[in-house]
Order: sequence, then C-alpha cells, then structure tokens
Amino acid sequence: MDAFALMVIYIFVTAALQLGGFLVSEVINAMHEGWGLMSFLTLFLGAFFVAWPIAVNIADRIFGKAEASKPLP
Repeated sequence: MDAFALMVIYIFVTAALQLGGFLVSEVINAMHEGWGLMSFLTLFLGAFFVAWPIAVNIADRIFGKAEASKPLP
C-alpha cells in the first residue's frame, strides 16, 4: 500500500511542478517569444526528476521511515 501511495503522491507532485513550469514558461514567453518553448520543455522534463525526491520526502513524513532503515535486532 505504501508503494501505491508513493506513486499517487509522485503524480500529484509532478502535476503541481509541471503547472508551475507552465506558468513560468508563459511569463517567459510574454517577455521573449523565442524562449518560451525551450523553457517549457526544460521545466516540463525537469519536473519528473525533481518530483521524485519531494514525493519520497512527503511519503516518509506521512508513513514514517521505511522498514529497511530500522536497525536489526
């Protein structure tokens, strides 16, 4: 269940970051028309890499640390 929750959290974090990237690229596009697409693509693809550590951090705060991090008896 924790793995499923982690993937759901990852999807929501990725969507939020991509929405932010879209808004930033729209502002850049309004200022410099030629840079809008490149900034969008960079922020869009970067959101996938940035979202994973954020999602793991959120999941650890919700569910506690993973079982593997507990010391052996």
